[in-house]
Amino acid sequence: MRIRFHPHRHQRGTAVVVVLALLILMLAFMAGNQAVLRALKQELQLVEKRQLRKFAAPTPAPTLPAPAAGATAPTPSP
Repeated sequence: MRIRFHPHRHQRGTAVVVVLALLILMLAFMAGNQAVLRALKQELQLVEKRQLRKFAAPTPAPTLPAPAAGATAPTPSP
């Protein structure tokens, strides 16, 4: 009885392992990119909020209360 050796089967098996390894590597990079993109999005939103607060229209100054009835306003000295 003679056992035949098929070198092509070994090559096909190796190719499958290599393709699976590359696929796993690509999926790992995709997951890492998603995490980084999420963090960058949060950072961008924070920067945008800070910029909006910094460059927002100034709030009007508080108004002074009206003088009481019968009170005289100080006259400026020359």
